[in-house]
Amino acid sequence: MPGSVSDSLQPGETLIRRTKTTNYDRRGGILPWLLGLVLIPALLALLATVTPFGKRDDVESDLALKSQNALAAAGISGADVRMDGVVANVSGVPAGQIDAARGAVESVDGVWSADIAGGPAGDNDSANPNDPNASGVPSASANPVPPAPSVPMTADLKDGSVVLGGSVPDEAARAELIASATQAAGGRPVVDQLTVTPGATLPAPAAELGKAVAILGTAPGNRGLSWDGDTVTLSGSVPTEQDKAAAAKAAAAMAPGVKVDDKLTVAAPAVDKAAVQQQINALIAAQPITFEPNTATLTPAGENTVQQIAPLLKGVSIEVGGHIADAPGNDSVDGQQLSDQRAATVHSRLTQLGVAADRMTAKGYGSTKPVAPNNTAAGQAANRRVEIVVL
Repeated sequence: MPGSVSDSLQPGETLIRRTKTTNYDRRGGILPWLLGLVLIPALLALLATVTPFGKRDDVESDLALKSQNALAAAGISGADVRMDGVVANVSGVPAGQIDAARGAVESVDGVWSADIAGGPAGDNDSANPNDPNASGVPSASANPVPPAPSVPMTADLKDGSVVLGGSVPDEAARAELIASATQAAGGRPVVDQLTVTPGATLPAPAAELGKAVAILGTAPGNRGLSWDGDTVTLSGSVPTEQDKAAAAKAAAAMAPGVKVDDKLTVAAPAVDKAAVQQQINALIAAQPITFEPNTATLTPAGENTVQQIAPLLKGVSIEVGGHIADAPGNDSVDGQQLSDQRAATVHSRLTQLGVAADRMTAKGYGSTKPVAPNNTAAGQAANRRVEIVVL
């Protein structure tokens, strides 16, 4: 049997070989791939703008804004909110207001829960600025830091005005405190010396702090209170023991559980200087402060008058004025020197009787101010005198 086609040829036959070539054109296959690389990303981007994924940033920004508004309404300022879906991450919340901040944020419709952290707002090194889930609001801090230093709240009654001092966290707290203080001041003007310090912690709600102005009372005098943490300190003066006790009682009732440090003092009652002078004049008119002739020695009657005057001089300042009689035959007497000595004698005697030396001055007038004619013995005796004038 023939092993191949050529073996089967008969003599005189010719073998003709034919070859068929097929060419493949690859240009038509590349174009679809190029179109896919361009159109598919564009289509995906278009879909993102009309699907819920594309709207996620807007939703989170809206929730963050509503959360910040809720914090402000609760009196918490300076805090930042970063939304992670329906979970709010809040930073910059002062110590002592964390629970209030959580309640305010979780009350926002659409917020599922709130993660609250203290410390300065916007401090979050782990935040990725390219994170598509970022709301555009500064991110929260994961590392709480201490709040602003505590500054005592003060209210001082000075010359009829109430002066407020200390730090408040924001303008809203400032306005609330001033309004409350004005209502409690009883018509007295309120002077605002408060400082706004973000993160400042108040020892009590602003409205309650303002009401504390009433503790100062309405009695005359300058006094004040300082509320620092759990201690209220009262200082200054009040007219009576009853006013002192009333202020301490009002402070204890205003801030239950707070320690009241009562440093108020009871001021001596105001002295009616005119009335004191009238009493002195009456005693001297009945019995002048007189001296032995040409000496600085008190007569017994003069000593008695000095003793009666001494108890009247508590709380007043006086001038002791010495005088002599310009009588014939007194040429050997130095009138000025003698009048100085007589004033010094009464000054010294009043000091011995308990009158404060620093409240008295002594001055000699010689014979320049007689009260009677010097041509009679009685007149000369009247002019040998000391007068006491309330200053």
